Amino acid sequence: MTGQIAFARTLRALDADNFRAPKMGLFFAIVLLAAWTWWFFTPRIPDFSEFARDAPLQWSGPHNVVTTDLRAETFFQSKPGQAAQLRFEGRTISARVVGSFFSIIGGYQTRLLMLEVPSTIPPPLPSRGNIDVLAGRVSPATLVLRALNR
Repeated sequence: MTGQIAFARTLRALDADNFRAPKMGLFFAIVLLAAWTWWFFTPRIPDFSEFARDAPLQWSGPHNVVTTDLRAETFFQSKPGQAAQLRFEGRTISARVVGSFFSIIGGYQTRLLMLEVPSTIPPPLPSRGNIDVLAGRVSPATLVLRALNR
């Protein structure tokens, strides 16, 4: 078979092929890449900021915990209804901010944050713990950038 005949057969084969399988594969690859990109840049992961570290916890009633160790900048960021987490002794308990207010204890003005927690916490109740309050939602891309900047 000469080169001209082989070339002619190759051209006929290429003309007969409509490239349906490669086009469909490329289409699905583009759709998958677009969906992954949308997921990567869409904020959906809760971002809890640390409000109080090793704060003294004062328990009142079966549902409430009050801490008195808040900094001013975090105190003004808390709003009733915000989701929160109470971390102590290796456990994390979901909570909700009920309110924040100023109080005078022993002649000193303190900033109090009241959280509502489930009554399923077994005794003994801890006297110290960390409090994180939901600051917003972040995207996976933001988490990756934070990890790279550390």
